[in-house]
Amino acid sequence: MPVDPRLIAAMNAPLRAGGTAPRYANKAGYFMPPGTGPIGKTCGDCTALMAVQVSPVCKVFKCRKARETKGSRTDIVKKSPACGGFVAR
Repeated sequence: MPVDPRLIAAMNAPLRAGGTAPRYANKAGYFMPPGTGPIGKTCGDCTALMAVQVSPVCKVFKCRKARETKGSRTDIVKKSPACGGFVAR
């Protein structure tokens, strides 16, 4: 049975004391936890990704499958690993 490469990478990663959390640590905007979907895919590859123009110079991304709000707490990162609700474009 093949081993998930993400598991191998996590086991080989150095431990960091007081390390910083990934940019997608706030999971309120994601349908499922990031990284639970297909390997090598990102939120940017999913049909549920929605771009919201906040101002003429600022665009944020939200997931159509997650509970939508107008606040920044549900913003997602386009480059974050795909979740279990991933649907390819």
